[in-house]
Amino acid sequence: MSKFRFKNGRIPSYVTISAFIRGTDFSGIQNAFYKWDRNYVPIEQGEWIAIDGKSILSTVNDSSTSFQNFVSLVSLLCTKKEYVLYSEKFESKTGNEINVVYSLLEFLDLRDVVFTLDAAHCPKKL
Repeated sequence: MSKFRFKNGRIPSYVTISAFIRGTDFSGIQNAFYKWDRNYVPIEQGEWIAIDGKSILSTVNDSSTSFQNFVSLVSLLCTKKEYVLYSEKFESKTGNEINVVYSLLEFLDLRDVVFTLDAAHCPKKL
């Protein structure tokens, strides 16, 4: 417990856990996990990967205005193996799900797999 600077060696409260999570380098942890994961869980040819974005509860700022900002998470789920391959977070004021998905597909460079996505990812001008 002292490694994470929790006081008195007790189980931390919701507020403490939330503050700890908000203070972590999400992208750094995610990239390290992805590199480790690629060594132990191969993506097979023809694997189905579901991609979806969800907003995270209790992350809305300026909720009383039309300029709300909230954190969302885009996840890639290997449906056959039932595990999350990769996740990426973004804030609604600085990004959107479509751009995050495009950058993830480019970064992950997956070949010979089937992706399932929302209709929002099927624009007329692609």
